[in-house]
Amino acid sequence: MMFTKKIVSVGLLTILMAGCVPPVIFVPDFSDEDTETPEKVIFSGKVYIVGELDGTLAEEMGDTIEAEPYDGIRTDAPIAIPGDQVDNLDEQLIVGIRATYAAHWPILLIEATADQINRFHALLSEQPYHFSMPEGVNYAEVYAVDLEPDGTMFQWVQYPPAGTDLAPDTSF
Repeated sequence: MMFTKKIVSVGLLTILMAGCVPPVIFVPDFSDEDTETPEKVIFSGKVYIVGELDGTLAEEMGDTIEAEPYDGIRTDAPIAIPGDQVDNLDEQLIVGIRATYAAHWPILLIEATADQINRFHALLSEQPYHFSMPEGVNYAEVYAVDLEPDGTMFQWVQYPPAGTDLAPDTSF
């Protein structure tokens, strides 16, 4: 599980850096997993969050990212949204998220189901879209979108590792 959290942290930070945020990163040494716990990967750029994270990634993200609550106005940093908050976005947040996406910043859904991802896309764009999970997978740990300068959408998905409980852990 520790290796999985490392991969998710590095992947998440990679997505956040794609938005051209100047990072400060300490990359852990993955060469020998049986030794001491490596240094945490720290992201010093600004990240906004809608609502509060809970579940399997909440603690890891809290240790590696300093997130500020998103007000629906600012468009100068990536935004992380828990999947269970997609249906709770008010009009101001939706307008701000669309503007942030249009400003070429990544938008991340954390622990989101296919239905939540599809509803998010309907809020983000009027373009038809259908997302589905691989067989046996119930949610994406991280689903991210970024608008490229040429107008295309870049997508990145991190699924739970094989052999783990594929239902989101909401016991926190």
